Amino acid sequence: MLRWVGAALVVLSSALISMNEVIRSRQRIRSLRVLMESLGAMRTLLTERRMPLPELAERLSSRQKQPAAEFFGTVTVNLLRRELPFSTAWEMALRETEPLCLLPEEQQALENLGRQLGRSGAEQQAEALLAAEKKLALFLELEEREHLKKSRMRAALGAGAGAMLAILLL
Repeated sequence: MLRWVGAALVVLSSALISMNEVIRSRQRIRSLRVLMESLGAMRTLLTERRMPLPELAERLSSRQKQPAAEFFGTVTVNLLRRELPFSTAWEMALRETEPLCLLPEEQQALENLGRQLGRSGAEQQAEALLAAEKKLALFLELEEREHLKKSRMRAALGAGAGAMLAILLL
């Protein structure tokens, strides 16, 4: 009886480990969507209302969905408490905000955007924001394709590997 319980636990834990990857992929998709929406809102506020970047970050932290709200909140905190330049506060917030689940190339694209913000006129910053939105859209499309392709396979593979291991242990 104890062997069967152990085998069931092996199968279950293996399936859960593989499902973790599926959940992480869903989090990345949601994060990329929310970041794209936030950059669009940022572009609108910057061009139409000519809002200064610190005030803009504070406003987005209260009006955007998570994890973008947390990201912009961290930018605001970095600007106020540490008195950093906007680009440095932006980069630090990218590294500190774990729920963003960004891959290195996505993080690099957003870091490049942060370096451009606050250094030129509103129109040039709006162009940089639009370019970053387009890059995030490409990353989102790639992640959605991968998720569709691999999510079922990962779940089945995890359960199958657990079952094989359980059979070997019995």
